[in-house]
Amino acid sequence: MGETAKTSAHIATENRMKLALIYGTASPAGRLAAAMKSFKTAAEADARASVAELDLSAAPLDWADGRPYDKLSPASRRMIDEVSASAGTVIFTPVYRATAPGALKNLFDLLPVQALEAKPVGIVSMGATLHHFLGVDADLHPILAWFGAVMVPPGLYLTAGSFEAGVPTKAAAEELGGYAQTMIDFAARLTGARLQPRPLAALARG
Repeated sequence: MGETAKTSAHIATENRMKLALIYGTASPAGRLAAAMKSFKTAAEADARASVAELDLSAAPLDWADGRPYDKLSPASRRMIDEVSASAGTVIFTPVYRATAPGALKNLFDLLPVQALEAKPVGIVSMGATLHHFLGVDADLHPILAWFGAVMVPPGLYLTAGSFEAGVPTKAAAEELGGYAQTMIDFAARLTGARLQPRPLAALARG
């Protein structure tokens, strides 16, 4: 009886849509990681979703220097595989010198176009003040368009005021939870979709 219940729970988990949550900076985990944890909790409360956490600060990746997949490190291959297998991806990134960190761009340079093509991608960014709230979006949107990803508006921007004692305030947690539901809804609608036209990068590879 117990084994049957365990097996049923495992099957239910396997049938959930996977969201890849990317902690997109090599800087040590802090408030942004707490925001990602809050998002994860909200997403996993939905029976439709499971979550894979990918942390660029904990698993440094190879430089995108053109080497083939089988020559990459296990950490790099795992990151690529998790994003490729996901139904949607959410990027958590600080605003660093008015843009996204180089470690995140390096991950994009490692990913094949199919990893994000026709899949929803959300952006949760964080800066010290409201002045840079479009800094990350302005850089990431052209990159995501290259992949043919479906950018989930309007994204979520956090500041120092979004946190108390290192964790999201009640209002910020509610926004993170709402964005989690939006991402799951987008993923549910886009799973299995083949959007046309395909991105030029995909057409170039057949």
